[in-house]
Amino acid sequence: MGGMSEPSLERAVELLSRAGSAEFERDIIRERTKAGLAAARARGRHGGRPRAVSPKKLAQLHALAADTATAIPDILDTLKISRATYYRYRKTQPAKERQGTSKGPDGVVA
Repeated sequence: MGGMSEPSLERAVELLSRAGSAEFERDIIRERTKAGLAAARARGRHGGRPRAVSPKKLAQLHALAADTATAIPDILDTLKISRATYYRYRKTQPAKERQGTSKGPDGVVA
C-alpha cells in the first residue's frame, strides 16, 4: 500500500487540529491585547518608557543652548542629562532659532 497508514493519518489529523486551536487562541489573545491598549488610551494612558526631558526642562534646554556664553557641559550638569540626550532634544528646536549657536564638544561656540 502506497498511502498513509492508519496511525500516521490519525497523527496528521491531530496535528492539524492542534494547529487550528493554537491559531484560534493567538487570534483571541491579539484581539484582547488590542482592546486593552485601546481602553488604556481612552483613559489617557500611554505605554513605553517615560520621556527623559519634561516640557519645562526642554524649554530650559533651548534657552540655555541659545545663550552662546553657556558651555554644553554646564547645560548637562544643570539639567542632569547626558550628552546624547542633549543632542537628541536639541534637534527638536527649529533650525531658525539654532543658527549661530553651534558649539563644539568642549562647549565652545564654533
